[in-house]
Amino acid sequence: MLYRNGDNLKNGLIEFLSDKKKVTIFSPYIKSSTLKKLLRSPGLTCEQIVVRWEPKDLAMGSSDLDVYNICKKENITLYMNNRIHLKLFTNNFEDAFLGSANISERAISDDLNSCNYEVCSSLTSITRNDRLYLNKIINESTLVTDEIYSLISEQIPKIDPSINNTAFKLSNSALQTSDFLITKLPMIDTPELFWDLYSSRKEVNSAQEENCFCHDTLLYKINKTGLQKDVFFETLATNFFGLPFISSFLQEVDSSSRITRHGETRGGLSFGAVRRWFSGNTTTAPAPRAFELTSNVRILYAWIESLSDKKYSVTIPGEHSQVIKRN
Repeated sequence: MLYRNGDNLKNGLIEFLSDKKKVTIFSPYIKSSTLKKLLRSPGLTCEQIVVRWEPKDLAMGSSDLDVYNICKKENITLYMNNRIHLKLFTNNFEDAFLGSANISERAISDDLNSCNYEVCSSLTSITRNDRLYLNKIINESTLVTDEIYSLISEQIPKIDPSINNTAFKLSNSALQTSDFLITKLPMIDTPELFWDLYSSRKEVNSAQEENCFCHDTLLYKINKTGLQKDVFFETLATNFFGLPFISSFLQEVDSSSRITRHGETRGGLSFGAVRRWFSGNTTTAPAPRAFELTSNVRILYAWIESLSDKKYSVTIPGEHSQVIKRN
């Protein structure tokens, strides 16, 4: 069935969004007034939105800068990506509502006489390749932060809409905030489990595990199929340790570890100290509290021990918390 704007599209979209708890939205153009209405869909929890936000879009009013303030208020992560043209809603990357409609009054309307002609459709399930494609877009997008919002706000009045191919001037420090998101940490429990899922030695047993697999496949730039085991682990280790969030953390571990005159390694970081470090250094907003990172840290420990070729170890000295240190 097609959802037709001015007829059944608006109600169909609200019905699709209702009672969904992990919604991601992709839309090149978003008007804040229409977004507010959609976010009031019963039982909806939206986790992230990707908008295009080219300078001309904002200068001409095709999109609203106030979308960022709405996202901050609703604890929604906002990304911008000037390559997106798709218009798609998905819950936990399991289904999709998609079509030609952006998020605006004319694109999502009850009034057939004044609206744009738009059609959408819905899918109850999408494939792994679909999930990888959508996650790739997010992985390549720029996180919108207070700093980026401020920089863009200052530049909008100076934009000449008649000039094409302009771009916002954003500092490297502003752009690097995307490197320190909690989503830049591994999600599969261990590299070994990742290999078992990749090589089909083990079947994915839940939607959550499937999403974790897609996340790590993209984050660590693993080919979809065909890698031999040794190449898989070599690629995984290189790309894992090459990420800025991981390398910065290991620099902290290195500085806290010391070699005694008897050749023993002492020091390191306790489990609690590691959670506090990630809570204090992430650009995820709002920053997760330290105790909320327990699962992330346990997974991270397993990856570091497995892939570091014994350069790092996790120990339990006496009855104390786990300690990670450089050997």
